[in-house]
Amino acid sequence: LIDGKGIIRYRHAGDLNDRVWESEIRPLWDKYSKEAGQ
Repeated sequence: LIDGKGIIRYRHAGDLNDRVWESEIRPLWDKYSKEAGQ
């Protein structure tokens, strides 16, 4: 994940399945999306 300032916030290696998306990536996606909107 790259935030609105171009900073790499998270790197995932491996299978990107529903479990990984919901438990690891989506919470970060939501967090950095909200920060970018401020």
